[in-house]
Amino acid sequence: MQGKRIGMWASVVPPGSYWQSDPSNRINRYWAGVTPNGLIANLTAHNVVEHDDGTITVTPSIAVDNGEGGLSWHGYLTKGEWIECGNG
Repeated sequence: MQGKRIGMWASVVPPGSYWQSDPSNRINRYWAGVTPNGLIANLTAHNVVEHDDGTITVTPSIAVDNGEGGLSWHGYLTKGEWIECGNG
């Protein structure tokens, strides 16, 4: 799924979106996103590379659990594209 960079968090954020909390705040800024299946991905523990075209690449892989200890989405965000690698 090709994601879309948005300015900042809003009350409704479509799946595949990603954003930086406050680019002007160099100390407390962070990246986050919404996985293709609609889960919030906190990317603070990841390395995020911002490309010239505004897309990002996140490493290592992104794993989001369902809040009950089970994995709900696992994959990559590479140049703005969300690529699922499985839930196992």
